[in-house]
Amino acid sequence: KNETVSNVVVKDIIPEGTSFKSNSSNYPAVKQGNKLYFDLGNMNFSEEEIITYSLQTSPGTWSQQKFKDEVPDDQNVFWISQTLGSSAPNPWMLTDSIPANTGNFAWMSQEATDKSQQALVLNPDVYAFHVDGNLPTLRFYHRYQTQAGISAGVVEVREVGTTRWQSVSQNIIRNKYPGVVDYRTFVAANVEAYSGNSGNEFKPTYVDLSPWKGKDIQIRFRFGTFTNTHHGLGWLIDDIEFMDLISYNEEACVTTDQGDFACDTAPENGTIVDSKEEQVSTDPPLSQLNSRIYPNPATDLVTVALTSDQVIKANISLLSIEGKLLFAETFDVIGSDYLHINTSTLPAGVYLVKVNSGQSHYTERVIVQKP
Repeated sequence: KNETVSNVVVKDIIPEGTSFKSNSSNYPAVKQGNKLYFDLGNMNFSEEEIITYSLQTSPGTWSQQKFKDEVPDDQNVFWISQTLGSSAPNPWMLTDSIPANTGNFAWMSQEATDKSQQALVLNPDVYAFHVDGNLPTLRFYHRYQTQAGISAGVVEVREVGTTRWQSVSQNIIRNKYPGVVDYRTFVAANVEAYSGNSGNEFKPTYVDLSPWKGKDIQIRFRFGTFTNTHHGLGWLIDDIEFMDLISYNEEACVTTDQGDFACDTAPENGTIVDSKEEQVSTDPPLSQLNSRIYPNPATDLVTVALTSDQVIKANISLLSIEGKLLFAETFDVIGSDYLHINTSTLPAGVYLVKVNSGQSHYTERVIVQKP
């Protein structure tokens, strides 16, 4: 506003689960309960002030990782490539010819010069994500280089057992679609999608899956092209993950003696806490009981090899990825011992093998394949 205002005060709420770090702000801060007050005095027209301070959070709090595919090699059973419509020369494939986000490999569908639609689909015969938690979220890293508004990628969700794929356009928390693409790309009007040039670095997109809570779902990445001469790189995807997201964000407000009052929150869920796999613990380290689980992937049999320099009671269990107990056995280990778990009757999919000695425990994902 084109005038000087007086007694400018900023009020910021401290998010639940955090605490204000004393003497960390660049302005004097007055703390009252869960609120911080900053008195900026008078401010002139177009004057700008930046307030910074630090919050302390619990080191034991993180977004819980439920599933993560880092695309480690060129053998991937979690995803299947599908051509939608007539055949095209750009199916989704694993590539190491272009730097990935992590490791060497990423999924890629190149920009075809003619009409095409290619889908990368979470294979329900191997793994379907059961949506639960406080804020169930899909995160994936990607980059794209296409003719803007013509070649584009979208993310869709389908409940297992149904045929309808649903848009996630309104559920993207961070790194949203940049705009709408041509009707002819997906034969639908006003479709928001990833199109144009995102740059040379992989960037994370977060999708809120709360609308599907309690459901088993599939995810697909659908890439569409229409007649063009662009010859772009296409769409690359890496590090696909499901998590229960934790983030910190609250409202900040400003007031003045002239009656001004305005509030806002940080965009894109504020500060997101990175994910960590909560099921694995090595505290204390596995110095007394050492475990090795093989083969992985397996078909009819999984072997758990155990070694210990003293008598230790080991609890071995096999669970579904949703946590359902399928097998359990307890026995004493001294020296080297082996336990064989029959997986011949299990459907193809991802399972958890847990080794627990009371003092330490270890969990490993095992993929069961069928010939």
